[in-house]
Amino acid sequence: MRRRRTSRKGECAVNGRGGPGGCGPVDVMVHDYAGHPFQWQLSKAMARRGLRVVHAYFAACATPQAEFIVGTAERDNLRVEPVSARAADKQSVLSRLTSDWSYARAIASVVRAYAPRVVLSGNAPLPAQKEILKEVRRLDSRCVFWLQDIISRAGAHVLRRKIGSVLAWPLVRAATLQERHLVRSFDGVVAVSEDFLPWIESTNAGREDTDVIENWAPVEEIPVVDKSRSVWAREHDLEGKFVFLYSGTLGFKHRPEYLLQIAREFRADPSVRVVVNTEGAGADWLRQRAAEEGLDNIQINGFQSFSQMPDVMGAADVLVAILEESAGAFSVPSKVLTYHCSGRPILLIAPRDNLAVRIVDREVSGWTVDVRTPGEEDLPSLLDRIRNDESERHRRGKHGRAYAERAFEIESITDRFLKILEV
Repeated sequence: MRRRRTSRKGECAVNGRGGPGGCGPVDVMVHDYAGHPFQWQLSKAMARRGLRVVHAYFAACATPQAEFIVGTAERDNLRVEPVSARAADKQSVLSRLTSDWSYARAIASVVRAYAPRVVLSGNAPLPAQKEILKEVRRLDSRCVFWLQDIISRAGAHVLRRKIGSVLAWPLVRAATLQERHLVRSFDGVVAVSEDFLPWIESTNAGREDTDVIENWAPVEEIPVVDKSRSVWAREHDLEGKFVFLYSGTLGFKHRPEYLLQIAREFRADPSVRVVVNTEGAGADWLRQRAAEEGLDNIQINGFQSFSQMPDVMGAADVLVAILEESAGAFSVPSKVLTYHCSGRPILLIAPRDNLAVRIVDREVSGWTVDVRTPGEEDLPSLLDRIRNDESERHRRGKHGRAYAERAFEIESITDRFLKILEV
């Protein structure tokens, strides 16, 4: 069922800038709406192998992004396209829909300009995926859906919370039908977890067009930093403190109330800090609640750059990640994978059927708590054990780093993608 693209003459790139090496079609477009570091690592790896690659992402996406620096090894073959479009007010459903369609038109023009032989596209709003597919068909190219999340399911929860089940129903139904149609229509699907396979099969997409490649983190770019050497810890007055650290996007699906609970448990211990590096509504809510309760052991900073991540995570004793119940099997938080590179143990509060939970449990790289039944007595007891058992924290942190070095090897990952992309 995978289609092969016939050769054709390409067009000049957006605004006449030209693709890698000048005008003409490129081999691969990697489109990652969010601008995550590990997708960028894949683009660089493909370019180093001689493929002409363009990497496109939404420049205004409100999430921690990679630092898009092109090195000498891939300079001749790699181009970065930060896509400009109207940013959304996430508190407004109408604003989000308008932003999605604005972005869809913008990314379609990028595809037209570069005329890629194949597009690998993920993390994108459904209208953008639709417009990408339309342009790819016009070019007689191929397009592979990088299925990072089932957007219609995740969006359904947000819509019901914002506008109620009755008003949300037609929007949820339309998104569900569109996502199922897109998965059937793309030339292939890369799912990030085997948990997605039953849903993909239910769309009648065909198993022969589906591959599973779990997400990863660029472990070579994230060395382990000893806490005593962390400049970031000194700059943020964390020397001599025990630090529970959360870093990354904090929406309401990430249950910020659990960070509040950790702070409550240690409010009488001046040596403990709950450090949260994030921005947006979740940060605002947490800041307000902490002030109302007089919790001065919560420190909220903005997003930190990717280049600072080793030093930031080096300031931590425990790294915290949280997912709400509705995330289930259909959300694989990239922060958990990045955490594994740090040599620090992870406290993961998430649904038991989530892939990240299975990884942490299997690798013994931290502790997991089922967000559905956290147990009011169990979590405080676990927090106390974590706080007081340094050797166990060290052991689990080492397990996490060993897993990252074993599983996140970029050359073998690239081999698998190139086979799927047929370039």
